[in-house]
Amino acid sequence: MRQMETSLLDGTWRAGAKLPSERVLALEYDVARNTVREAIQRLAARGLVQSRPGAGVFVTDQLRTGFASPWGQLVADHPALREDILEFRGCWKARLRILRRCARATRISRAFAR
Repeated sequence: MRQMETSLLDGTWRAGAKLPSERVLALEYDVARNTVREAIQRLAARGLVQSRPGAGVFVTDQLRTGFASPWGQLVADHPALREDILEFRGCWKARLRILRRCARATRISRAFAR
């Protein structure tokens, strides 16, 4: 299941994409089909995939729309990911502060130019 979650996170399977068949996934991950079936059921219970009878299993856009629940669970399951997200957040906040200062400086310089 963790390998399937990783594929969801790294963009291997994008929102709306159809997952390979259970047989193909079982061969790819070198596990039994029952294991793949259970993993899909767990991912579906968390809202990350949706099973459509006769059509297959599709990735939902839950990762984009509902940050708290599925992302929180995925981050809890992958400690290294937690550190990466926190590092990214810190870098993003620093860049945002710089952009705000630049915008403020631009507004002030425009006011003096008038």
